[in-house]
Amino acid sequence: MRTKLIRILWSLPQPIEAVIDSLKGDEIGLYYITRIYNGKEKSLYVGESISSIKSRLIDHNKNWVHNYSHSKIYVRIGKIVYPRQNIENVIQQAEKALIFEHGQYGTKVLFENTASTKTYTYDEIYKIINEGDRFELNYEVDMNNHKDIY
Repeated sequence: MRTKLIRILWSLPQPIEAVIDSLKGDEIGLYYITRIYNGKEKSLYVGESISSIKSRLIDHNKNWVHNYSHSKIYVRIGKIVYPRQNIENVIQQAEKALIFEHGQYGTKVLFENTASTKTYTYDEIYKIINEGDRFELNYEVDMNNHKDIY
């Protein structure tokens, strides 16, 4: 199977409320939630939405982000800059690979959505290049390295 390329450009982190207010209702893509507590930033969650990032962040803010009440919650938006076709599938494949790479089987920097690593499947092999403000996300995620683990 030929390895395909995904390039993601991550935005600067902003408070979750500011991101929710700035997003258009139907914007799709990836998002990366972190928290700052005692002056230190920690990764929490990488997610995707193929319908509305804004609605996903609103749900997260209601359902579990409040558990970090003593922390400041920040979000980076990940824009797929390559490829430009089949974007919904690319978003879903990228999210799965990022969670697997940074969850319990990888660098172990994600805390909130590592359960999905147990159901990790893929239909194509990608190399993901993370650019911009990627914080604890690896610059390169090569799904060829996941075959031995999966």
